[in-house]
Amino acid sequence: MDSLEEKLKQWIQIDQLIQNKNSEIKELKSAKTNVNTELFTIIENNNLQNSTFKINDNYIKYSTTKQTSPITLKYLESCLNELIEDESKIEQIMNYIKNNRQTKIVNEIKNNKK
Repeated sequence: MDSLEEKLKQWIQIDQLIQNKNSEIKELKSAKTNVNTELFTIIENNNLQNSTFKINDNYIKYSTTKQTSPITLKYLESCLNELIEDESKIEQIMNYIKNNRQTKIVNEIKNNKK
C-alpha cells in the first residue's frame, strides 16, 4: 500500500503544479487579449490592416477570419422548426439524434479537495 500512497502523493503534487501553470497561462492569455485589443486599435486607426510587421524573426500580420458557430442541439432544433411544420416529426428527429450520439467512457482520477 505504500506504493499506492506514494503514487497518490505524486499525483497530487503534479495536479497542483498543473493548476498553478494553468493559472499562469490564464493570466498570460488575459494580458495577451489586452495587448491584442490595443494593437487592433492602433492598426485600424492608422489603416495598417494590409501591413506585415517584422520583429526579429517574426512576421506579424493583421488578419480577419470568419468563424462559424457550432451546430448545437438547440440550433439544430431551431433550423428544423423553420423547415418542418410537424412538431412530432421534429421531436422524433431530435430524439433520434440525441439517442444515437457516440459516447465513450473515460477513466480518470479527480481531486475533490475540500
